[in-house]
Amino acid sequence: MAKTNRTPGIKKKVPIPFIDNGNEGMSPSYDPSLLKNLYLIPKDTNSAAPYDMIAVRTPGTSFYLSTPNMEKIRGWYALNTQLYFVASNIVYSVGFSGVFVNIGTLTSFTSKVRMISNGSQIMLVDGIKGYVITIATNAFAAITDPDFVVPAPLQVEYHRGRGIYVTGDQFYISDVNNFTSWQALNFASAEYDPQNLVGAVPVKNDLVLLGENITEIWTLTVDTVFPYVPKAGYIIMYGCQSITSVAEVDGVLVWMAKNKDGKNLLVALDSASMQLIAYESTQNLLSSLDITNCVGKSIQFNGHIFYYLYFPNENRSFLFDIKTKVLTEWHSWEISGYDSNGNAQYVLGRHLADEVIFWNNKSLISDYRSGTILELLPELNVDYNAGVDNSIYYELRTSLLNINQQRYIIDSFTIEMETGTSSVSLEESPTVDNLPIVEVAVSKDRGRTYPVVYETSVGYTGDYFEQVKISKLGQCTNCCFKISGNHSSSVKLYNAVINIRLMDN
Repeated sequence: MAKTNRTPGIKKKVPIPFIDNGNEGMSPSYDPSLLKNLYLIPKDTNSAAPYDMIAVRTPGTSFYLSTPNMEKIRGWYALNTQLYFVASNIVYSVGFSGVFVNIGTLTSFTSKVRMISNGSQIMLVDGIKGYVITIATNAFAAITDPDFVVPAPLQVEYHRGRGIYVTGDQFYISDVNNFTSWQALNFASAEYDPQNLVGAVPVKNDLVLLGENITEIWTLTVDTVFPYVPKAGYIIMYGCQSITSVAEVDGVLVWMAKNKDGKNLLVALDSASMQLIAYESTQNLLSSLDITNCVGKSIQFNGHIFYYLYFPNENRSFLFDIKTKVLTEWHSWEISGYDSNGNAQYVLGRHLADEVIFWNNKSLISDYRSGTILELLPELNVDYNAGVDNSIYYELRTSLLNINQQRYIIDSFTIEMETGTSSVSLEESPTVDNLPIVEVAVSKDRGRTYPVVYETSVGYTGDYFEQVKISKLGQCTNCCFKISGNHSSSVKLYNAVINIRLMDN
């Protein structure tokens, strides 16, 4: 909170502490700050820019490809010029030309599919069977080795030429560079604690064995009988609550963890050193969510790397910056129903992104609603087929402004932000519904409600000197602001300032 001693009746200009860690604290009365569809970029250490951080709207999405018959993608893998994926029960490959090749058929239709490759083969599992594609010929066949587990696992990992999966308290490895061959004695058991393994995830030369409450680290040796041995002293007293939440993000392993005392903990493992990585407010939020089937992915845009985490049962998704620890709620508009005239009604739901991949020099996502593949484009200001006009809603709520518990009159509230980037010109404005408008609401009850909304322009095409300002906002002691918009313009927020007059107590 900003605090200062001022002489009553004198006008003062006060900066608003509006860049925060991204989500509400234990109570909005304590910290109402929030980010929706905005992420933060810190100032470079050698930069002379006048702002420490800027808030930038999340990327837009553009159509790239549709799967045959518009079936949803269950899993995919990129290898050189080919993208391999499963839609419904069919395995396909597609090249840069956009020509699809039907490779084979699964017995399952809906479960997630995990795919790995050793360079000459691609292996996939769906929880029922395991399959192998021979890359050179596109030959496709189920794994028939009697030593391969039945039913097949839902997860499989690749490490140094081998496929790896877990069942019970044991992990199994394939022969080197041959996913079709599994030896009966090529397994080992977790040693520190008799617990079920959730997954085995490779990190550099090590294998991280994620249990329910404890994590062990094993390392790769040159032993030709069984190459993995426990790494002495590397026992971590946190396990994994959801194996699908595990993702390697900028060289760090991140996941939703639990231990014997609790759950829903966001942790990261870096060089065998594990730590909780989120602020208390973020941990508090995550602890309230149903993480069943939650999924974590590494995603990158504008040179910025995030841990993307979505919760299907909650219809919510987030971007977590592991460097700044800032959490952003990532939304897309979705249809909630129809009015009496048949017009679609929209609410904010989770983001469109389901599977995430980088291929053909593009950041691609699979649309969870259909068999559409979309490209993430940071400078695009619309979301594909989402909402009335595909605009991306954004929202920033500031921290509380308290000046020694002294009451003050707000003469004006000014937002320093990018203006004049709208595709709408002043001449077009009478015939366009989506005008370049920013909405400002002030809360005078510590962030509980924002009863009155003010609108002001952020500038038509070329209006780079447009001032974004609201005047005469009344009196308060602990006020905070909500800044939001839904127009298809570039959105970059730098700073906010209020002009106030302190009142006599």
